[in-house]
Amino acid sequence: MDAARPRILVVEAEEHYFLAECTAELLEPVAELEFLLGMGLTPGDRATKDWRVMFRSRADGRGVTLAPHRTIFLRALRRARDVDLIYVQTGPDFGPFGKVLAFWLLCRLRGRRVIVSLHEVTAYLRSSGGPSHRLRARALRHVRGVVFESEALRDFHAAEEPPGPDGPRLGVVGVRYAPPPEAVPPVPALDADPEGRLRIGLVGGVTHKRRDYGVLTDALRSLTPEERRRIRLVTLGNCTKQRCFDIMDPLGRLVGVDVINRHLTEDEFRARGAGCQVLLAPLIADFAYGRRKGTGAFADAVALARPLIVPADSDPRAEFAALTLPYEGAAGLAARLREVVARPPRLEPDALRHLEAGAVRRRLLEDLALGPDLRAPTP
Repeated sequence: MDAARPRILVVEAEEHYFLAECTAELLEPVAELEFLLGMGLTPGDRATKDWRVMFRSRADGRGVTLAPHRTIFLRALRRARDVDLIYVQTGPDFGPFGKVLAFWLLCRLRGRRVIVSLHEVTAYLRSSGGPSHRLRARALRHVRGVVFESEALRDFHAAEEPPGPDGPRLGVVGVRYAPPPEAVPPVPALDADPEGRLRIGLVGGVTHKRRDYGVLTDALRSLTPEERRRIRLVTLGNCTKQRCFDIMDPLGRLVGVDVINRHLTEDEFRARGAGCQVLLAPLIADFAYGRRKGTGAFADAVALARPLIVPADSDPRAEFAALTLPYEGAAGLAARLREVVARPPRLEPDALRHLEAGAVRRRLLEDLALGPDLRAPTP
């Protein structure tokens, strides 16, 4: 380890192991990283619960420690004096109160060395109710910085929990980062599909919990048979159990489908996404994705460098306007589908430059006033 470089302990308190790879891409150029990964939260599938599969650059175990998710923040507290910063890439969004209490203790005792990335923003609001929500919100008052997936989410949190003059600095760090233009996988021609169909990637898990497949079904039914014959839906998220069949089988009676009925590895996600011309996220309107809750749909589109069809109100500040094709309701989605079938969209070559890891890193250092060496002041 290079003693001249700052040392950062990255904490993954759930089991979002692919995020560790993203954090490495963001911070490894400027710091020595150690990873503390949670384990034993859910049984899951080996494809996503084996951290070596999802965190390929550290599959040899270099700088990686595993910890039970219930005690992971106590482990982080013990390591706090030996590192310059602790980057909590996933906090205690869910889980037992004891885990939240340990998170509060870490923030209260070593907060000036702690940066927290929020994904489930409402879990850290006092207005959400419940002792765990209030304790999470109190914990954030003591940390050096809090980062969000978008400016819209940062503004929402700041309005609900004003940081005040002594509170944390706020920044924006996307979940995934755009490849440079020269590294973007080429957009496949239509004849790459066995039947010459436009391949539309469904980002996110195939479940009614977060996606409105009723709107998609209604939109598809309003297309002509010829238009439907030119579409293939490709699953890019986890598609498991009976719920996957309950969603994809009816869609398969309207358009072509390409389904893998299991969890996908990171490599499979990227390979299947590269084979699509456009992406789709029929987000549930009532969940206020992009306004109150984060969504991985934008991150997936950024990483794959593909246009994304998404509800208009999920990007209230038009932060992702360079890559999104917004729609309103089933009629609006049908119009977008007709549009992309008639003329597959392409991103401008430099559309995602501001979302590359280097650009995001520069804004992070500025937003959190970390300085060139990232080191936090001694408490």
